Amino acid sequence: MTEKHTRIACYLGMITQAVSINFPALLYVVFHQEYGVSFSALGTLVVMIFAAQMLVDIWCAHNVERIGYRAASVAAAGFSAAGMLLLPLLVTTLPPPLVFPGIVVALLLTAIGSGFLEVIVSPLIEALPSRRKAADMAILHAAYCWGFVICVLGSTAFFALFGLHRWPLLAVLWSILPLIGTYLFAFAPLRSPVAEGQQAMRLGELFRSRAFPLMLLMMVCGGAAEQAMAQWASLFAQLGMGVSKTAGDLLGPLLFAVLMGSSRTYYGVRGSSLDLKKELRRCALLGVCGYLLAVFGQHSILCLVGCGVCGYAVGIFWPGTISLSAKFFPLGGSAMFSLLAMGGDIGCMLGPGLVGWVSDGMQGLYAHATGFAGMVTRLLGTAENVQMSLKTGLLTALLFPVGILLLLRVVRRLSRGA
Repeated sequence: MTEKHTRIACYLGMITQAVSINFPALLYVVFHQEYGVSFSALGTLVVMIFAAQMLVDIWCAHNVERIGYRAASVAAAGFSAAGMLLLPLLVTTLPPPLVFPGIVVALLLTAIGSGFLEVIVSPLIEALPSRRKAADMAILHAAYCWGFVICVLGSTAFFALFGLHRWPLLAVLWSILPLIGTYLFAFAPLRSPVAEGQQAMRLGELFRSRAFPLMLLMMVCGGAAEQAMAQWASLFAQLGMGVSKTAGDLLGPLLFAVLMGSSRTYYGVRGSSLDLKKELRRCALLGVCGYLLAVFGQHSILCLVGCGVCGYAVGIFWPGTISLSAKFFPLGGSAMFSLLAMGGDIGCMLGPGLVGWVSDGMQGLYAHATGFAGMVTRLLGTAENVQMSLKTGLLTALLFPVGILLLLRVVRRLSRGA
């Protein structure tokens, strides 16, 4: 095998991660209606999945260099395949009281695989010989977006043709992706991001630098800016346009993912001719405009355009910050990539959580403070309580692209002083 197979394995790893994270979410209605899993239990499951991924990120920071990238990458794909295969097996064979624990076991395995994948594939791509490393990183992370699109469209088409009750077969079909990845990672040539004879930086060295904490905060802001809109886009489309659940999924998160993937693909094609810090700054400004348009647009179409603009804007945040960190710390090694992935995961929980908390709090306020609600109605262009509350929640997510702009100013000063 050649390094071309290494690239394919990494791209397939990102697609696998997208399927592992998003396919189970399409089955929540089945788990709830057919197996009696409560909404609160499903919410707890989401928290457990992200927590498992962050624990894997922390573990990888200390141990990937020790066990080697091949063992870690094979384990990553193997855990993902095992979880996908066990999900239909456990759910359909266990007695009803044990169905939810079975779901937890299967999805925790896929979460462990996803945690490994998000840490492993970026340094493997970074280590490949190339003159356009930042562009390669953008293409790699674009694969996640297109994997999400493939997962939603493929699953929707399968359910339309064969019925939702055939979901166990689809889970088995999706497991083919990580099984192929397991084979490729086992035999393709893999390079360490730290050249032979050189010593990777330790965690203490990274945190003692002035730049790395800024990069970590940029990852938090990038993950939060991305998921704050992505997780609420479907509900936002349904409330703003009065469409069905299926149409809301297509107009909301799928549109968001397509534009985010387009952004990363564009940067992957043009990346070598673009200034990374300037492009991050432009996209952060574009993200601010997208959030403002989504919140203050006086027509539902304008709000939806704002969602799409956000998708395009946030596309570069995650891969761009990783590439910028690799330039600052060429000896960062697995510790750096693991901590950056952890920062991104924290942001992925923080962003949607902040929107939800603020939306809930403002819903009660608007119901009782009618004068204040009237003023907000004129600003937001809607008098409906739930819509006003959700728009106010999304407005708080404006903090995250603004945070990236401020952090980039500090990074630019550090670069000049270096």
